Amino acid sequence: MTRKKDEHDVLTRTGSRVHEPEQQPTETTYQYCDRLERALRDYEDRFEGVMDGAACGIWDWDRQTDKVFVSDSFFKLLGFESPRQRLRLRGLFELIHPEDLIQIRNNLKQYLRAGKRFSFDCRFESFGGEYIWMNLSGLPVRDKQGRIKRISGSLIDIDLRVAAFQAQLDSEARFHEAFANSSTGLAIISLEGHYLFANRSFCKLLDRQSSEIVGKSVLEFTYSEDQALTMEMASSLVYEHSRDSGFEKRYIRKDGSIAWARVTSVIHRDQDGMPKYYISLITDLSEQKKIESENQRLEAALRRLQALSTIGTMTSGLAHDLNKLLTPIIGYLDMTLEDLPKESTVRENLEIALESAQHAKDVAIQILNISKKETDGLQMIKLSTIVDNSIKLLRVSLPVGISVERAFETERDVIGADYHQIHQILMNLGVNAGHAMKETGGVLRIRISETEVHLDSFGPNGTRRGQYVRLEISDTGKGMSPETQARIFEPFFTTKDNEEGTGLGLFVVKGIVRRHGGSIHVKSEPGCGTTFTILFPRSIAEAHVSTENHVLDVKGGEHILWVDDEPLILELGKQMLEYLGYRVSVADCSHSAMMQFRESSHDIDLIITDSSIPDLSGEDLALQIHEIRGDIPIILCSGFSAQASNLGQYSAILDKPFSIKELARAVRHSLNMNRQTVQVPSSIAI
Repeated sequence: MTRKKDEHDVLTRTGSRVHEPEQQPTETTYQYCDRLERALRDYEDRFEGVMDGAACGIWDWDRQTDKVFVSDSFFKLLGFESPRQRLRLRGLFELIHPEDLIQIRNNLKQYLRAGKRFSFDCRFESFGGEYIWMNLSGLPVRDKQGRIKRISGSLIDIDLRVAAFQAQLDSEARFHEAFANSSTGLAIISLEGHYLFANRSFCKLLDRQSSEIVGKSVLEFTYSEDQALTMEMASSLVYEHSRDSGFEKRYIRKDGSIAWARVTSVIHRDQDGMPKYYISLITDLSEQKKIESENQRLEAALRRLQALSTIGTMTSGLAHDLNKLLTPIIGYLDMTLEDLPKESTVRENLEIALESAQHAKDVAIQILNISKKETDGLQMIKLSTIVDNSIKLLRVSLPVGISVERAFETERDVIGADYHQIHQILMNLGVNAGHAMKETGGVLRIRISETEVHLDSFGPNGTRRGQYVRLEISDTGKGMSPETQARIFEPFFTTKDNEEGTGLGLFVVKGIVRRHGGSIHVKSEPGCGTTFTILFPRSIAEAHVSTENHVLDVKGGEHILWVDDEPLILELGKQMLEYLGYRVSVADCSHSAMMQFRESSHDIDLIITDSSIPDLSGEDLALQIHEIRGDIPIILCSGFSAQASNLGQYSAILDKPFSIKELARAVRHSLNMNRQTVQVPSSIAI
């Protein structure tokens, strides 16, 4: 018979004997059939079909011959179209990726010694040279003596499964990386309200390590006033099936500070709709809240600035009215002190009253200095002189229980300064110190020394190298935090109640110091008091020596016309000038002044006029007078000379309120000079 290659003959024989009558068999008949072979071939075909459909191949290794039988499906898995082949075991292993083969060889001996089934996931080289993930499994078969005689196993294609698993791992890795490294805070929270996971951004928000958060209750890091809202929003997600929950809340950082955040949460449910855990997205709102707070502060400051702007339009009139009231008070006190014996028992009381009136005048000056850009009329003054005069007023102004001490460590303390503005610095800092010590009492120390700066420094408080007079004002009060120190010079910033401060005092102080070419520094700690150090450029010139003590000895006989619509000021001016020996005429309006001047233009030697007269301004009056007689000196006497224009037509400017000494000097200067405009300070350094 002719058979296909690798097929075998399987014959079955059937027969019968034929007997003669004499009972002797005469022949035997045999029938061969291949029904068993066909059945076997059908079984093998079905088995190969199953292997192909299952992406599975069969292999069998005979230890005695070292040959491996592999099924056709084995090779089909690897892309080979060859039929069954017999390989040696080494040939089979050569198809495995070298890295995987090392692991298989290291573990295979253990399985074989134990007689256990083994299974390895490894890569096989395909027909195209690419590697395909396969599961190689086998079971050792032993003979009666317990020796391995063969190993039979299977090869299963798991490439798609491995690819899917790897894709899942990659996806989970990417998710974990994105979750962990997100710039937005992310947290997974159990249904019981405990953190299961917290990413870096959320840890940074709380200023804590992940180990300090995971396992802890959400409420532990939630501001007390926001805990009820947090629980309410979590409950709505579970029981009301809300899609998401977004709200703002405050967290407590590690240092106890507050961190604002917006929390958006969703709840993860299983296939049956049962809640499993919360996923929360936490957006840091700290900077936004800081900006909002700053905007609110700026809006409040803008409203106050607008209010001050409104006041600013009234400043001229207010200053004028205030100075009108102060002029007779200061003037009559000054004249009384001139005539009062030095040993008089009431002299000290009157001097304090005069200082208080001068302080009221300084209040008006403080308002004007907010918008004043330059310092005019600087004099060479000993800083110690201003300090001594200011201390007198501070001692009666500070709360009970606060003492004032001074220490002057140098005689070389001459600076170029505006007396009133330096006095204002001392009063502002002194009053602030008193406020810091009002509850406990304490000591206000004022110290003057000299120092030298060797190198230029830059920045907001930069100081150029040179010689300086150092003014230190210290208190033993409650001190300031670094955050407060960083803002004390900002306009409208104050730690006082609204009725106690405007937040402009230190802003004005710093402006005055800068205009004097100096710098100001603060040193303070909570509970340790505060020290302000101010450096003023030291002058090598001698201090201005006032001529006030002998200016009153210069008597004059000239005729002076005084023009003012305030009867008290007219009477005061008349008395002062007559005390100085001058002949005086008065006019309460411009019309009266012009009539008197026209009648006696050559007999009048000097005119003193207010800046604001109802029927004609002081400026217009001066213009009309100069049209008649251009050489006559005119003194402008005003409560706010800074707003006056055309100052060149005046021989001097006398600010209200004024002392008799200031009036005497302005008059004598004007009579001696040919209409040269000077600013007569309203306070004289001694």
